[in-house]
Amino acid sequence: MLARTSVVFLAGLALAASQVTAQSSAGDLEFTGCNPGAQYPLSVHSIRVSPSPPKFGAPVKVTAVGDLSSTVSQGARAIITAKLGPFTQSREFNICSGSANSKLACPIAPGSNKRISITADLPDIPLRDENVELNVQLVNSDETTLVCLNTNVVIA
Repeated sequence: MLARTSVVFLAGLALAASQVTAQSSAGDLEFTGCNPGAQYPLSVHSIRVSPSPPKFGAPVKVTAVGDLSSTVSQGARAIITAKLGPFTQSREFNICSGSANSKLACPIAPGSNKRISITADLPDIPLRDENVELNVQLVNSDETTLVCLNTNVVIA
């Protein structure tokens, strides 16, 4: 059970740290906003995962692209909730401190087509073809929600 919840968290962390953007073709993740019609400072266009599908025991690179209408300040954080079957785990980390290999330097200025890539190792666990449901919320240091996304990822 501990291994499974660790997988849920690590898969979510590796894939969610990049949920700063999104797109659609081989390796692209489909996602939905948490609140239909909500206007967030971060408008995600695409999220690409490589390899596709990601594999347990191997590195995964997540690249996100989007438009940012306000500055991401020091202290911004990601809140990631990952669900695998009956197991749910939430984690929070500072996205400006290099957590999860993000290596993001804050503040991040507003702009169009911001591209962020993050690489992380998924644990080598004897689970295959697992569907992980992810909810990713990025929150600025002033508690403003930058973006909130939901996605499903199959890990081979």
